Amino acid sequence: MVKRSEQRTLPSRHFMPGFWGHQPFGALRRQMEQLFDEFTPGPGREEEEGGWLAAGPFLPRMDMLEDDDSIEIRMDLPGVDEKDIELSYSDGVLTVRGKTEKETREEGDKEIQKLERVFGAFQRSVLLPADVDVDKSKAELKKGVLTVRLPKTPQAKEKVKQIPVG
Repeated sequence: MVKRSEQRTLPSRHFMPGFWGHQPFGALRRQMEQLFDEFTPGPGREEEEGGWLAAGPFLPRMDMLEDDDSIEIRMDLPGVDEKDIELSYSDGVLTVRGKTEKETREEGDKEIQKLERVFGAFQRSVLLPADVDVDKSKAELKKGVLTVRLPKTPQAKEKVKQIPVG
């Protein structure tokens, strides 16, 4: 049996309020986040030769906005041409597929010091929070940002009901 004075506690700088701040879950959460960070490419990550990041997928960052009439998706796709983007919609899920081509230029006698950009095929699917009218949807690629505007169906607009309190 461990005496109270011998119990190991985290310093106060590691305390996080709520469920995840308590042992053993707080430590498990930090370990899981570190694991995902190691295997997920992101800004500022160096390409590791022969490692997971060298062959890692390109997962575009995105924002989803919603109002009463529509849903808007904004996705960062730097270096992707319009002709290399495919959008599809099925059962409430919007899927964006595409690819980026690696530049084929001779570096001569220059030694590459850092390679961070990711090239190749990508796919990102997102579950939309409401039914949309795909036939009236519009997509535009401008300055490396894909914007997809999806108007809600009349039925989806009616589904939101206010519930009185009291």
